[in-house]
Amino acid sequence: IDGKSMNEALQTIWDFIVKVWTTELFGPDTVTIGGILMLVFLFASVIIVERILQRLLIRRFLSKTRLQPSLQYGLSRIIGYTLIAIGFYVAFQSVGFDLSSLAIVAASLGVGVGFGLQNIINNFVSGIIILAERPISIGDRIEVAGVAGRVTKIQLRSTTVVTNDNITMIVPNADFISNT
Repeated sequence: IDGKSMNEALQTIWDFIVKVWTTELFGPDTVTIGGILMLVFLFASVIIVERILQRLLIRRFLSKTRLQPSLQYGLSRIIGYTLIAIGFYVAFQSVGFDLSSLAIVAASLGVGVGFGLQNIINNFVSGIIILAERPISIGDRIEVAGVAGRVTKIQLRSTTVVTNDNITMIVPNADFISNT
């Protein structure tokens, strides 16, 4: 193959890649395959950066404070969730997704989904209350909703408890707020 035909072949391949990358999926000025791939890459980047920053926050800054370990953990989780939310918003905006146009759809879906996800939202809000007010901490021995054991992990939706029989149980956070 001579140099000219090789350049033509490479140019044809490049044109095909550019065409696929910029193919608009739902009409003009909408989502492209390249945009979706970029969004997936940005989401993965946001999650990786959040995990790295969360570890650095605990190891470098919070561990040197006199805060209790459970409060350090809670602060790092809240900051991590905030970073993910901001990162996903920026990723959508940088790819060109206009999230403001989804406001009306989100509002109407929010009512229906709100009723369907009431229990999950209840656990989520209860998790925020637990992380903020700290009625329980990692290492506490608790008994709630028929589960007795030691708290090993507190997340936004649920708390992990290891029983006396060394069985790990996941307890919804709403049980800690609403039960004795």
